[in-house]
This record gives sequence, structure tokens and C-alpha cells, in this order.
Amino acid sequence: MSKSLPTEIISHEIFSKLPVKSLLRFKCVSKSFYALISSPEFVELHLQESRSSDANRVLILAGKDRRNLYSIDVDSPDSVTTIPLPHSLGKWRPREVSVVGSFDGLICVGLGVGKDNFTRFKHVLINPSTRVFREIPYKHTFVFSSILGYFRSSFGFGFDDLNRDFKFVKITEADGIDLLLNTVVKGREVMVYSSNKNTWKLAEMEKDRVDSVTTEGQNGVLIKNHLLHWVFLVPNSKHYRIGCFDTLSEKWVRHVPLTEELFEDNKKFRMLSLRVINGCLCLYTGTVVWMLKDYGAKESWVKLFHITDQFLRSRLFQFTRTVFCSSRESKDEVLVPKLNGKGLFWYDIGPITYSRLRKVKRIPAFVRGCFITESLVQIPGGRHIS
Repeated sequence: MSKSLPTEIISHEIFSKLPVKSLLRFKCVSKSFYALISSPEFVELHLQESRSSDANRVLILAGKDRRNLYSIDVDSPDSVTTIPLPHSLGKWRPREVSVVGSFDGLICVGLGVGKDNFTRFKHVLINPSTRVFREIPYKHTFVFSSILGYFRSSFGFGFDDLNRDFKFVKITEADGIDLLLNTVVKGREVMVYSSNKNTWKLAEMEKDRVDSVTTEGQNGVLIKNHLLHWVFLVPNSKHYRIGCFDTLSEKWVRHVPLTEELFEDNKKFRMLSLRVINGCLCLYTGTVVWMLKDYGAKESWVKLFHITDQFLRSRLFQFTRTVFCSSRESKDEVLVPKLNGKGLFWYDIGPITYSRLRKVKRIPAFVRGCFITESLVQIPGGRHIS
């Protein structure tokens, strides 16, 4: 370590403020630098410093060709970097990619793997900054193994603060006939994967559900680190609810309250979708974006902004694919994509009008994405992408 500067000054005043790319290079300078930068204490210090200063912010995009992941520096969106994916998972190579969620600089992605016309999805955790990944072991749906019919799955990625454990949630809904009991079944099961234990657990099993996740493949929306949310709809009705699954207790813990006021501006058509803006849960009801200012309080829903008819006709806005994040200059400016996924612009949620503040050059066409803060966070049992 340096003879002129104490270790605490190097770690707290210098290294903690550097981007991950620089720190990875410094790990090669000396054994003492390697030990310092690799320590859990410094990894946490660097992450907290990045969060408090709003630094090292990256947008992760899944390409429209479904074969590539890209990263873009949110604050200097002038270059696009391709994120390497594992070359092989078992005997098959990935040929399709989708983003499930992110936390602490890690992303959870689904990879379609297979050969010929057979495709099976595997999920992996990746730290795109350190290029370390870990495959989530595939788990067959065992509760519904005797059902012949239609299956759909939704996923979520969250964090168990108590046990410092990254968790992957899989919701499987089935509509069909139970061949053993010869009865019609509308079932749902929730499985939870623990990265610390590298095991799956059945969290819930219901054979007579009354509602369904509104969109197949809808990913859980995460707030407060451990609370994942999905929109549910009762079939043949207009009754919606937002269910909250706690990755800490591994249980459904509440329904987020909704009011009829949320739907007054759009009574005929409801395209409900959840997102997070500035740490708050937001709901898109077709033409209006609402924010739940005080989580859990029904009266705290506020109309964030209304998408005017003129703005809709311009075909620039697509809430369902949007990865919201604020600019460092103003929390009222959020980054949203064009409808066709071929560009990004900044939208001011204060006034009605929008403004293009920065132009992202050579951005690839994309379908979905997530927003992360680059980090040195390690993945238990992870290995480098070769």
C-alpha cells in the first residue's frame, strides 16, 4: 500500500469515488490493492458512495434481435457497449436474451437456449461490470406435473436484506385438466430461488386461483429492495389488484390499494403496467402515469403526468418498455424510449411538453431493459464469462 497515504484515505477518499472499470485495473497493481478492492467492506462502501452521489449509472438494454445485451452510461450516453454473455450453458448456446430485473449492480436475465426447434429458458445472474455470472439451476414445475393444458410464467428478482441473499421468484399459472383427479384446474404456484443456498423452495401453491397475472412474462417490479409487485386481473371483469410478494418472508404480504380515480381518465381501455420512478411505485393506466407517493396509503396516489393525444399520435412513448431513471440535473427529467425502441429521449414530468435533452448516438433497437448502479458486488458461486 502507499507509504504516503493511510489506507483509510485511499479507500474512502479516492477509490470509493472511482468507476468500477478503473478499480478492476487497480486490482492488478499490487496484492494490497487487490485485497482492499476485493474486501466486502470496500465493495459496500463503493456501492453506497455511488448511490449517494448518483454516479456510475448504467442503462442495460436487451436488443430487439433478442441476442445481445447492451450498456449505456446514463449521464454520458454517447457510446454503447455490448455485454458479453456466457458462451454456453451446459451443452447449448444462448440464442435469445431477456431482462428480468436488477439490484446492487447485478442483473437477472433469461436466456433462451436450445438446438433445432426446441428452446428452453435458463436464467442467470450477471454482474456486467465485473463480467461474473452464475446460472440459476432449472427447476421443473412439480405441483402441476399432472396437469394437461396451458402454462405461463412470470419472474421477479429481489434481495433479502436480513440474510444478504439475492432471490429469484418464479410464478407459474396453469389452466387445464388434472389427469390424476380428472378435474379442471386453474392453479398457481410461486417458487423462490436462494442464491446463498443455491436451492429452490415452494412458497405458495393454489389450485383454484380467482385471478391471473395480467400479462404473460410480466416481470415483478421491485421497491424497497425486497418487495416485488405484479398486476392481477379477475377474468371476465374489470377488477384489478396489485399483489406484493416479500422476498424476505417469501410470502404475499399485501395488496397495494387502488382507487377508481386512477381509471377515470381512461374508462374504456386499461393498459395497466407497473414501473418505478425515483423509488416510488408507479402505475400506467393507458393515458396517465400515477405515482404512489406514500407506499401503502391509498390517498397518496397522485397523477404524475398525462400523455396527451398529440403526444400519443407522435408514437414516441411506450410505458411498458420504459426503463425510468432521472437525470442528475433534475428529478423531473426521466429517460424514456421511443415506441419502436429505436431511440431515447428525456421527458420532463413537470410541464406537459417533452424535450430532447440528449441524443443517444448509434443506440441499437431494443425491447426492454433495466437501470443499474455499477458495482463490485460479488455473486455467490459465480465465475467469469469467458
